[in-house]
Amino acid sequence: LVEIPFAIGGIGMISTANYVARKYGVRSAMPGFIGKVLCSQPPPGSNLPPTELTFVGSDFSKYTTISNQVKTLLREFDPYLQSGGIDECYLDVTGYMKEHGLSGAEVAEQIRGRIREHEWDCAEKGKHTGLTASCGVAANARLAKICSDINKPDGQYVLPSNRDAILTFVSTLPIRKVGGIGRVSERMLQEVFGISQCGHILEKKSRNLPPSLSKVNRLFAESWARVGEHHASRRG
Repeated sequence: LVEIPFAIGGIGMISTANYVARKYGVRSAMPGFIGKVLCSQPPPGSNLPPTELTFVGSDFSKYTTISNQVKTLLREFDPYLQSGGIDECYLDVTGYMKEHGLSGAEVAEQIRGRIREHEWDCAEKGKHTGLTASCGVAANARLAKICSDINKPDGQYVLPSNRDAILTFVSTLPIRKVGGIGRVSERMLQEVFGISQCGHILEKKSRNLPPSLSKVNRLFAESWARVGEHHASRRG
């Protein structure tokens, strides 16, 4: 399955798809029959060969088991990790970095290597699954989440923890990358307010935006600032 397009689900609905299938435009929450058409009729100029989309049944019991095992491994780096779902975790590795004399990038590489080489219970004895992980390294969890999407699959991205680097990164960030902004909100912000990047919100601020959007902007900024505070408060 590594080199062929496959999706979890069936002809009615797709839960998720591998990166080979995503090259053809197959996405989660897409009807399976549309995914099959996309794979059999790739867009002109894509250089993708016509192929068949393979469906694989889901096994949430196995997913949950492996997810818990991965989180157990990750707690070696941060005992207070926050779980963002079955396949997502937020770690504060500051203490681990100081203890072992490592940079954030080096810790991320170590985490990814440990996950890839570990013998998970679903694998045959003595064999590795080659399970991959993508990491984002940044000053807070929300930024790290965005960074983790940049070099998928099996990659990492480090955002330097200084004001200029963070402002530059956020200013050029497409608004769709911000959690909570979907296609409808993206279209509204672009067509009505001319906002396509986060930097445009900072430029317009309360000056040109209606009160409702200004409140969202303020709430958005405050929530970013409090991510680190919340994480630290759990340590008591």
